[in-house]
Amino acid sequence: MMRMNDFKDSGVLITGGTAGLGLGLAWAVANAGANVAVTARHRPAPGDMPSAAHFVKSDIADESDVYRVAAEAQHLLGHVSVLVNNASTLGDIPLRLLLDTDSETLSDVIETNVMGPSVSPRLFCRVCCSKKTASS
Repeated sequence: MMRMNDFKDSGVLITGGTAGLGLGLAWAVANAGANVAVTARHRPAPGDMPSAAHFVKSDIADESDVYRVAAEAQHLLGHVSVLVNNASTLGDIPLRLLLDTDSETLSDVIETNVMGPSVSPRLFCRVCCSKKTASS
């Protein structure tokens, strides 16, 4: 189990890191000395993120975007030692009944909440591990 002081000088990438739990975690690990990059579909308001954190616009549901984000995070942070899969979507708020939810919204929810966290660790590892191996 990691303690907050274990994050010092670690590269931490947080998907969905511009609001809610992801944003709180970005502040916590940045204050613990981590090098932080956060991803989200929308840029955060000025001052919302820790000043030293990097923002990378992305959509975790888009597989090609995951490769780009992994490479960019690796470049920004030097290394990514922690990946936090926090990105999610619920569709329209307030939530509609399932019977009233259109297929496009349901597909977006499944791509973001199920496929994104399932596929992204594998893709991140391909980029980050191959760079580490190539430079070793």
